[in-house]
Amino acid sequence: MAITIKIGDATKPEKVFVLNLNVKRSPAGDLMIFDHDDFDIIIQQKPFTRVLTIPKGNNSEAVYQSSDRLFKFLLKRGMIKPDSIQGGSIYGSLEAIYKPSDENYNMENLFLINIHDWMQEERPYIEIAQELEAITQDSLLDPNQEMSTELGEVPQETIKGTLRPGYNYGPYWQAYTYEE
Repeated sequence: MAITIKIGDATKPEKVFVLNLNVKRSPAGDLMIFDHDDFDIIIQQKPFTRVLTIPKGNNSEAVYQSSDRLFKFLLKRGMIKPDSIQGGSIYGSLEAIYKPSDENYNMENLFLINIHDWMQEERPYIEIAQELEAITQDSLLDPNQEMSTELGEVPQETIKGTLRPGYNYGPYWQAYTYEE
C-alpha cells in the first residue's frame, strides 16, 4: 500500500514522498507498521509519545538484534531520546520515548519516512534470512543423494550409538551397570 506524504504548504508542497509501507491506524490513533518479518512497529501519541516494537511470535536473538538496529537508526536520526530505550511491557518488545516537536513538524510523517528508509537498509537482512530458511527447509524435506539413505541401506547392529543397553546414567555423572 503506497502512502503519499507532502511536506510544506498543502497547495504547493516543497517535497512529496511516496512510501510503500503496510500501515494501519488503530482506533486509539496509533500507527501500526507491519512490514518487518520479525516484529511490528507501533507509534503511539496518546497517552505516551513512544515507539514500540512487538515480536511476531518468534522471540529469538535475531528479533532483538533487528529491533536494536531500528532503535539505533532512529537514535542517529535524532528521532528518539537516547536514555529512553528499554524493554517494553510485552515480552520481547522494545520501546523508546520521543519528544513531540515544538515546531510545526508532523512527527507521524517523520517517523514514517525514517522507518521507510530503515526498511530499505534492512531489506538485505530479510532477504538473506528468507533464503537461508528456504535452503534449510529444502535440505530437510528433499535431501540429495549424498545426504540421504534408503530404507534398509544401513545394517542393523546390536550396539549402536551412545546409549548402551544395561548401562544407566545416574545423577552427578555417576554411571553404573546393573546386571540381571
